Amino acid sequence: MNSETAVLDSPALRRRDWQIILLIGVAHSSSHFFQLVLPSLYVSLGTEFGLDFARLGLLVSVFYVVSGLGQASSGFVVDRIGARPVLWFGLACFVLSAVLIGAASGYAMLMLAAAIGGIGNSVFHPADYSIINHRVSPPRLGHAFSLHGLTGNLGWALTPVFITTITLLASWRVAAFSAAALVAVVLLMTVIGRDLLGGAAPAEAGGKSAARPAAQESVWQTLAALLARPALWGAFLFFACTSIALSSVQNYTIPLLGQLYDLSKVAASSALSGYMVASALGMAAGGFLVSATPRTELTVTAALIMAGLTLVVLAMGWVPAG
Repeated sequence: MNSETAVLDSPALRRRDWQIILLIGVAHSSSHFFQLVLPSLYVSLGTEFGLDFARLGLLVSVFYVVSGLGQASSGFVVDRIGARPVLWFGLACFVLSAVLIGAASGYAMLMLAAAIGGIGNSVFHPADYSIINHRVSPPRLGHAFSLHGLTGNLGWALTPVFITTITLLASWRVAAFSAAALVAVVLLMTVIGRDLLGGAAPAEAGGKSAARPAAQESVWQTLAALLARPALWGAFLFFACTSIALSSVQNYTIPLLGQLYDLSKVAASSALSGYMVASALGMAAGGFLVSATPRTELTVTAALIMAGLTLVVLAMGWVPAG
């Protein structure tokens, strides 16, 4: 074992890496948690303000449209000022959005809350990935990304239980304020652990001198350089296709299983819940698999082929009933 490898595998660095991974994971889970706050309040908001599902759905559409547009610019902001303050900004937006939901007096206020929440949601992947890539040492990057995905799924799973329970025990407004308080706790955790989210990268801690900062480029020069890279388009296509697939599974599994296999809503919902649990477990196992295999792209390709074939078999009705 050479000296550089020994430094990267030292107990102190391993402990610091896992502290960073866990802190970023908690922050990421709050992002996914907040994505389902409004949907979890649909029934209560509809009853309180006389809203139909079309207008309620528009709130979430605004949330995601603003989030999608914001992600394109938030990456540049992260490059300019660093990931840590951008992450704090996103969490603060969530807190403000939840407070506005809890204090809402009408649809316009809910729409404003949705837009602010979308702005907050837009920063997480650029900020999280920047921190992981710069702060976590290479031997634990696979674990970092798998736990990042796992905590996102756990955030999704927590929201309906959290919101519904507090709504039943108190009211929907208390549930919204409680969501704000929960995210505020996460924000406080990241402020307390700010040294983990910024400072010297692992390579620098190992004794290597930091690279000289790159020359300042305009936003358009940076964008043009990025768009000229085939790898960027490949990554975009990959995430676009996997996002479409995930959204389709989440939205159409229950009616598909009911129509093709005559399953009850309870059974179909249980199947979808099983899928989400298996997805979370797969992300955890994927971190170890990526770290243990030299050809990661082959592992990903095999997993996608198996998943695609499974969906085809289900959609064609080829699985025996009962």
